[in-house]
Amino acid sequence: MSYCRWSSDGMKCDVYVYEHYADGYVCHVASRKIINLDEAPHVPSFFDYPTDGDGRLSDESINDFMVKHRAWDDWLDKSAIRENIGLEFDGETISTDSATSMANELTMLRDMGYQVPQYAIDTLYEEGLENGEQAEL
Repeated sequence: MSYCRWSSDGMKCDVYVYEHYADGYVCHVASRKIINLDEAPHVPSFFDYPTDGDGRLSDESINDFMVKHRAWDDWLDKSAIRENIGLEFDGETISTDSATSMANELTMLRDMGYQVPQYAIDTLYEEGLENGEQAEL
């Protein structure tokens, strides 16, 4: 299960955080970010399209999604401008044994200037409390 990905918050997230069956809670910190996202085409989502009574998309909706997704991929490949983030933990991986510890690590990364979604931190603190961990807010 992931708590956030680099694609979270419209590609503005600098961390990819998930729980691993053997390594506990893992956070990969990005080393680069796209700086011209305001120029990007709309990132398509299947949630953008209506479904029928069985939750299926029409062929027309699927084709439209594919056209928009190809445009997005093409923009990423040819027009996205990436720059180094330039902070201490760029490109690093952080592993912890508990949800609370990972929430603390994410808070530290956010305070350093990395883009970390607050909902990921909150979810990890909540999970830590459910696991009987002492929160270190």
